[in-house]
Amino acid sequence: MDRVLAQGAKVSVPATTVAARPHAITGIAVLGLLAGSLASFFRLDGGETAAGSPAGEPASTAATSNDAALQALATEVSALRRQRKICKARAGPGDALADYWPRTWKQALPGSDPEQAWHLLRPLAALRAAAVYQHFLDNIEPSERIYHEEDVRAALETAARLAAHDSRR
Repeated sequence: MDRVLAQGAKVSVPATTVAARPHAITGIAVLGLLAGSLASFFRLDGGETAAGSPAGEPASTAATSNDAALQALATEVSALRRQRKICKARAGPGDALADYWPRTWKQALPGSDPEQAWHLLRPLAALRAAAVYQHFLDNIEPSERIYHEEDVRAALETAARLAAHDSRR
């Protein structure tokens, strides 16, 4: 499709560009609708009602129910954390994998010492995790580093702790 400019020059516009215009306009409309819906949901539209509340219901009523829901979730998370702590205390150092893996290895290779290998591999696994975390940090955006900078140090500390603990055996 050719177009004539004001000065009389012809400019060729690919047909795909012309055919893509309705799609582009539809895409912009969908994005606008999505942005408006999200703004309404998060109360960025300056309206008096909160998202999820019936029309005409004051925002304070919805906020109160949201606060109650948030409190219920906080209570549930706290209960889950207590249960996790109890499970970790019950599991102790002899967790299921630490018992299963050496037993299975010893059955497959009688005369081997899988317990020693298990204790030698644990700090090495933590060192490998530190290397993986560092590689990850080396390849992420600088703005994301603040969320992961402690991962390498934590893995190295775990490796040191495991190595010190295993050296006392």
